Amino acid sequence: LGEVRRGRYDARLRLRKGDHLFELEEAFNAMTDSLRGRTWDEIESLARLCREAEEIADATGGRRLADELRRLADEKRKLVE
Repeated sequence: LGEVRRGRYDARLRLRKGDHLFELEEAFNAMTDSLRGRTWDEIESLARLCREAEEIADATGGRRLADELRRLADEKRKLVE
């Protein structure tokens, strides 16, 4: 749980043989898979917004929005890689 709390959505729960908490293991792993998938969706959205912001920035000379979107996408990417 600590890994997930720190943003490590690739964390997996593995129980020892003989444990009777397989439903918990499956639920936890499904949750982290879902978080990971949502994070990738957010990364793709941020990348699209970044491309659009760059087009606008090229036309207006402003780059702050594109740079901020790129930073957010990089932070999200670190969570799932």
